[in-house]
Amino acid sequence: MVAEDLRDFNRAWSYYQQALSISVECNDRESEAIVYHQLGCVAAKRRDFNQAKSLLQQALSIKIELEDRHSQASTYHQLGRVAEDLKEYEEARSFLQKALDIKIELEDRCSQAITYYVLGMVAARLGELMQARAHYRKAISLYDEFGDK
Repeated sequence: MVAEDLRDFNRAWSYYQQALSISVECNDRESEAIVYHQLGCVAAKRRDFNQAKSLLQQALSIKIELEDRHSQASTYHQLGRVAEDLKEYEEARSFLQKALDIKIELEDRCSQAITYYVLGMVAARLGELMQARAHYRKAISLYDEFGDK
């Protein structure tokens, strides 16, 4: 994660690959899902969006298997971001809506704001400006609620 934060994506990739090998060897499905998610994020930062999508879908599959709703939300959100980067806006909206639905179900109001914001960006790209405005306003309302300027 430190290498990723330092934007040394090749080193981060290598470390995550090592972590994935260990997770698989130990049959630690939770860690495996986490590492697939992180590899997907690194792939997206490297602008390899198709690989990112594939890795994130692997992470999501395991998270669904483990019934980890909270983690599913973060992966659905990231899949939405990747789909947006691929200009697959309807798919992006679908992933983001699934993330938002889980966040609402779990009453995770704090993280709902970023998903509303990205849904607004997707709606704007689709030319749905009234919907974009509604999503942006909801995001602003939540950010204000938590004092996030």
